[in-house]
Amino acid sequence: MRTLGLAIPRQLAAARSSSRLCIIPLSPSLSISRSLLASPSSLRTSLNAQRNFSHTPATHDNPFNQQPSPGPQVTGVGEYDTDKAKSKGKSDKEREAEDKKTLIDVLSSNPAFAAVVSTLLGLSVIFACGGAYLMWYKWSVLNKMEDAFRAGYDPATELARMSDQTGLSDDDIHINRPEKPIIKSIIEGNMPGKYYLLLGQKGTGKATMILDAMYECNSDRIAYCETHPDLEVFRLRIGKALNYEFLEDFYGALFQRREPRDAGPLLDIERAMSKLEKVAMRIRQKRGKPIVFVFNNLHLLNNDETGVAVIHQLQQRAEAWAECGIATFVFASDDYWVLDKLKKNANRMKVLSVHDLQHDDSIRAMKRLRRTVYNYNIDDPLVRGLPDQGESVYEEVYRLIGGRMSHIAHVSREFDILAAAQKLVETEKAWLQSQIGLIPDMDDDVMDEQKWSSCSWALLAYLARQKTPGNEEEDDEKDIPDPIDPSLSPHVSYYKARQLMTRTDFLEPLDRLNIVSMDVNHNVRMDSHVLLTAARQVVSAAGFDDDLEATMNRVSDIEWLGRTRRLVLTKSV
Repeated sequence: MRTLGLAIPRQLAAARSSSRLCIIPLSPSLSISRSLLASPSSLRTSLNAQRNFSHTPATHDNPFNQQPSPGPQVTGVGEYDTDKAKSKGKSDKEREAEDKKTLIDVLSSNPAFAAVVSTLLGLSVIFACGGAYLMWYKWSVLNKMEDAFRAGYDPATELARMSDQTGLSDDDIHINRPEKPIIKSIIEGNMPGKYYLLLGQKGTGKATMILDAMYECNSDRIAYCETHPDLEVFRLRIGKALNYEFLEDFYGALFQRREPRDAGPLLDIERAMSKLEKVAMRIRQKRGKPIVFVFNNLHLLNNDETGVAVIHQLQQRAEAWAECGIATFVFASDDYWVLDKLKKNANRMKVLSVHDLQHDDSIRAMKRLRRTVYNYNIDDPLVRGLPDQGESVYEEVYRLIGGRMSHIAHVSREFDILAAAQKLVETEKAWLQSQIGLIPDMDDDVMDEQKWSSCSWALLAYLARQKTPGNEEEDDEKDIPDPIDPSLSPHVSYYKARQLMTRTDFLEPLDRLNIVSMDVNHNVRMDSHVLLTAARQVVSAAGFDDDLEATMNRVSDIEWLGRTRRLVLTKSV
């Protein structure tokens, strides 16, 4: 035991003298027997053997048939000897080559530098691909929008073709109106330098003439859009007409913190107009004619701040593009307020008024339409039984409904055309009374509504009793004049209408309800001859004047009660 105690400190002393840390483990593979204790030289030999096999622990047969656990690793001893041996084996040329290594060689052998370089290369490839995709997307947007102005693309034209295939639309039905050659010239791009407003009552045939002109030129360089009061829907319809997706198909939006469409439909419409400007210049250079963009039913926009902003936004583009001759805008409206808003900033706008058909055109339209619907085969029993073989029937129908295209198309498809016209007048009469009917013994809660109704009937009664259309010097007589030509519709000036109604803010609601209409000359008339016939029947009824006067007196009494304060004095006892 004494010999073992001296041998181990000697090994530690030798390691300490060589300034190396040497750990001599006592692993299970080292067994100290009595012979080793007896012989110190044998003990040294065993310790040296244990040091040489420190990295590969020796394995012995386990009497218990178990995997022996590895002994502790000895670090720093074998590596030092190996490195020392390698350094001694290197030649002078290899040492000089190591000294001559450049900075690039040193950095390339550094793993951190390699990671930085690979990251920068990856980001460069991503940015290059993103820039290429952005350029391709802009090019694709302009090409798709240009395709929207190619011949035969417009969806409105496709619907017109479908109607022709079903037989519900025919060239004989569409009458050659006086305004049609002008509209055809505008649609074909032969009248650049201006933008146009088609103003007329509902059902006069504004959209029909536009679609006929588009159909004849196969929608070449033309886009057609229907207006909607909801600006989001209106934005989608503009995108459909222009074949534009408003950046909704742009994958670059996935990497943006804010979506491009967060600003609302107004900004989307401005984006579409900016793209359309580039396409319009391109088409002008290629074909030598401007594009035509049609907005139908522009009056459907709300007459508020947002709706007026959209109208002014479109008008600014129409003015600028009409001046340089790259685009022609066509607006169609039923209501007067659109003209009132556009007229403020209009420099190149031209207004086209569309009216009802004249007497001869109306009779011809009814005959052509019935010939198309029933085919007028004399051998057909249904045709032989039609109650409209005489000219007097058509004259009576024209006296009831006038020359409105929508009304002519409605009654001409019925079997009994005269009965259909009479029923149409009764329907319009019931609707008119439901909107502005008089209530002489009203409650004070409906005073505002009856004030509007009484003022409206004061104007309608004047128009119904007017003998000479446009003559404002006539006395307000109580009798209804004889039936006159519906084409000579009674009318008064806007100034006279406000005097009759005693209010300045009641005309616009009547125009919005299509009870009255105002033209470009500021003349106020009934919206249709059917409504004029219905109003004459109401005004000529017994007791109408008494009801109107009683309603006005009741409104005055309620207003007087609201303006008067009564002071009640009681005598104190």
